[in-house]
Amino acid sequence: MPRPLRVVLERRPHTAAMIDGLVPAPAGVEVEWVEVAPINTAFRRMTDDLEFDVCEIAAGAFLLAVGGGVPIVGLPVFPLRRYPHHGLQVRRDSGIRTPADLAGARIGTKAFSQTTGFWIRGILNRQYGVDLDGLTWVVSAQEHAPGFRFPATAEPVPGADLPQQLRDGALVAGLGLAVKDDAVGPLFADLTAAERSWFDLTGAETINHTIAVRQDVLAERPTLAAELSDWFVRSWKHAGSPVSEYGLVPANRVTLELLLDLVREQCGATNPLPATIDDAFVTL
Repeated sequence: MPRPLRVVLERRPHTAAMIDGLVPAPAGVEVEWVEVAPINTAFRRMTDDLEFDVCEIAAGAFLLAVGGGVPIVGLPVFPLRRYPHHGLQVRRDSGIRTPADLAGARIGTKAFSQTTGFWIRGILNRQYGVDLDGLTWVVSAQEHAPGFRFPATAEPVPGADLPQQLRDGALVAGLGLAVKDDAVGPLFADLTAAERSWFDLTGAETINHTIAVRQDVLAERPTLAAELSDWFVRSWKHAGSPVSEYGLVPANRVTLELLLDLVREQCGATNPLPATIDDAFVTL
């Protein structure tokens, strides 16, 4: 490569060996590690300015960026998977005991386009039959995707203190706010059962993050996508993690296609998206 690859990747057990050099980069590839914390602050730096060559990115934001014409391509590597049920909190005095009770609710969340939001809205609708048109999502932070156009169900309130609003009762529910207060508790009391029910219904083990690579970088070295994928696999093996989590294998394809459907349902009327998963991810 004519210059070092600028790479952003959050340290996790299965990526630490890459970052620490215990699992070396592909032959002939020099890496400049760029530390960005929290990792979500790297997303817009990648999609707005192409500041990095290889960057961990939220899967929903990635799909929106590709649809919007950002010249990046996805490496089918998924460093973060996490069911979102745990992130939905409600006020204990709201009378909300089941997802169906959320009808008509105003729910606070940092950004409409965060991947956790796409997943939880899909879960509410497909797993529990909640009418998404009847919910209002109060959002306070910068969106994860450039040029994002809000659907009618979003209420942007830039800079609002959503955790405090949930504590005070201005909101009855929140997603990803992590409020610690006796007045607030989880909507799903049995997380394991809720997560298992979602998987049994859809076959989707939710993917949160993927890897975005600049198209011009791949064009310079056509073998790089496969080499980077192999690097991740070697790091996963070093950590004892299941390598089957990589690539567009059937299980991952089911999950990604569902995510693309959910993003399209929730904001596709106002935002362009890739037609298929194969239009967004590199073929290895």
